Amino acid sequence: TGDLVRWLPDGTIDYLGRMDDQVKIRGYRIETGEIEAVMEQIDGVDQAVVLVVDEADGEKVLSAYYQARHEDVSVNMLQAAIKHQLPAYMMPLYFKELDAFPLTVSGKVDRRALAALKGDKAVQAVYAAPRNDLETKLVRLWEEILGQEKIGIFDSFFERGGHSLKAMTVL
Repeated sequence: TGDLVRWLPDGTIDYLGRMDDQVKIRGYRIETGEIEAVMEQIDGVDQAVVLVVDEADGEKVLSAYYQARHEDVSVNMLQAAIKHQLPAYMMPLYFKELDAFPLTVSGKVDRRALAALKGDKAVQAVYAAPRNDLETKLVRLWEEILGQEKIGIFDSFFERGGHSLKAMTVL
């Protein structure tokens, strides 16, 4: 199953975690290595790491960290590659470019130190302001539910971090 457990002397099983990088977010099982592999296929991306981070409301979301060889690598490029090859639920909500990855004393990527670095929420490249009262009310509602600012009228609720439970809150 990929789960790591141990049998305790009293006969109970103690769950220790996963042996792989598979995570579960909103009912979807996600192998973070798949997302990393797609990102690393982009010309100019040297290394990518995808982690699960906790939002202020306790919700778990994906955060992508990457090291680029040149400035031509953009979040829009990363999103386009992920969107083209993977399902929407595998799109990270946060992206953070790093000059170098933090390392443990053994030389491996320090995932705990990465999780402490706050990435930037991926947003649409062009902001389109509300044009009337109805759009203004909807944008304000989305901003409140998603905990974000400057949501444009052409932004996707789901690409901005929404999901079915938050959509029910909107309704």
